This record gives sequence, structure tokens and C-alpha cells, in this order.
Amino acid sequence: LGTTRIWIAQGDFEAEAPPLPYVCFQTPKIKYSPWNDDFGPMNAASIIEFTTLLDSKLEQYPTKQVIYVADDGPRNLTNAVFLLGAYMILKHNTPSDQIWSWFEYVDVHEFGEYNDASRTPNSFRLTLLDCWRGLEKAQSLRWISKPDRHGLWGTIDPATYSHYDNPLNGNLHMVVPNRILAFHGPIELRGPREYHDDAETGHRSFSPAYYLDLFEALGVRTVVRL
Repeated sequence: LGTTRIWIAQGDFEAEAPPLPYVCFQTPKIKYSPWNDDFGPMNAASIIEFTTLLDSKLEQYPTKQVIYVADDGPRNLTNAVFLLGAYMILKHNTPSDQIWSWFEYVDVHEFGEYNDASRTPNSFRLTLLDCWRGLEKAQSLRWISKPDRHGLWGTIDPATYSHYDNPLNGNLHMVVPNRILAFHGPIELRGPREYHDDAETGHRSFSPAYYLDLFEALGVRTVVRL
């Protein structure tokens, strides 16, 4: 990836072998949780966690090549390549078009295209390049950036982001800082319950009342139901 030290692969590799000039790592804890047939792109918390992990590997093995090993399948490869590209954008300010050029040798069918999380068929899909360009735009606006001394990545506090990103805590995301908040739509529940857990899907849904105090604290004044 524009350097002789960072590589990506799929397959079986020895994780750590002292005689070898490389070290491999995987990210079993950085996974996308689908709602339907969606598989990504990876969110800001995943980008931050991956960036921190890759930096630690490069620091831990300063004389070795570092190989990120993706799980099998086009979708896993797509998410892995996205994370590597996001790392290069955030840490090295590498233009997205240049990152894409590094993968021109890969058959386009090896990559998946991101689709909507709804149950209905959709014809609009996002490519890796689309997502990297979106990240570049967010970086140019300082919505996300390298961490400062307080641990903030631009406008993102990783702990707060991960808390509200969790479907058990509302599945909320600040799309435009202090302007637009996206969240999983509420459902009507009988009685005083504020949420319902679906045993079949594992998803949690909330009543409108659950969001009242939260929206007030976040400064939300208008809700648009799509």
C-alpha cells in the first residue's frame, strides 16, 4: 500500500514466526453487524479501532512487513480493503484515487458493492472509492481526523460513539455534527416498556419515549420519519 511494510492477503498464513520477515494479523473483533443483506461499509468506530491496531503492529514490529489477513469471501475482502484505505487516508493523507490504483490489479468481481440495509431490492450501490471519497470529505471538514491529546478523533469520541452505535443503546449516529442524527425508528409498545428485544433476530427496538431525554441532551428539535 504505497509502502513496503503494509500488505493485505487472503488465505492461511503463519501469524508470527521469528525467522520470517513478516508478521500477520487479523481482526476478529472488528466485524460488521448486518440488518438484512447489507455487509458494510465499516463505521467510524471500526475505522478508529483498526487504525489503532495497525499502528500498534507497525510499532511492535519495526523491521517486519505487516500483513493484514482478510477472511475468505468477496465481502470480507471488501471490508478489509476499505479499512486499509481508511487508514491511509487518516494517517497518511493519501488521496482515495491513489489508493484505488493500488488495487487495479484485482478482478473487480473480487470486491462487493455496498447496498442498503432495507429488506426491499435496491439498485443504488456504493463502491469502495465512493466510501473513501466520503471519508476524505469528512476529514477535510475535520469531522474525523487523527486523535488529539484528549483522545478525540475530530468530532468523534470513540467511547461515546461506540455506546450509541450499539443497537442495545439506540443505534444512533451523528451524520453531520450537531446538525443531523440518524437512528433506528421507534415502535409502539404497550405499557411502560421503553424497548423490546426480538428473540428471533436479536434486534432491539425502542419506544418513542426512550428517545425523549436523549434527544433533549443532544439538542434534537425536529424528527423526520422516512
